[in-house]
Amino acid sequence: MKSNVIELRHALRNLIGATANARTNKALQAREVAYAAYRNSFSEEERDRVVKLAQSHQQSAPVGHFLHDEDPITTYEDALRIFGNSLIVEALGEAA
Repeated sequence: MKSNVIELRHALRNLIGATANARTNKALQAREVAYAAYRNSFSEEERDRVVKLAQSHQQSAPVGHFLHDEDPITTYEDALRIFGNSLIVEALGEAA
């Protein structure tokens, strides 16, 4: 089951990448749906790992870094808003 989820995530990431430069409404809609499905495919434990990594980055940011101007990261949505999908990949590796 877990391998099926990982395969689905990789397929969604490929779709997101393939539509990165597309400008048609259908392609943009497909990209939005793929992003939503990808970001919602993670378990609570996986989301917690993403949040913990985001909090670690925020706390260890050097003085004057933009992260110090942000409110404290407390939710998965906060982490994604600030860091985007790259943080998911960093936190979860191949499972992302």
